[in-house]
Amino acid sequence: WLPIYREEKRSGSVKKNVTVPVWLNSLAEKQNLNFSQVLQAGLKASLGIQDR
Repeated sequence: WLPIYREEKRSGSVKKNVTVPVWLNSLAEKQNLNFSQVLQAGLKASLGIQDR
């Protein structure tokens, strides 16, 4: 996991564009969800990465 940690600290952030259905966007905005945080959490969960 050390190389991943080094890359995480060195690389910063990358801007990504995503497409979601209108109904899902509406529900998420009504709940004031942070799309970036939700995407990061989902990617980490899919990859089996736990927050420190």
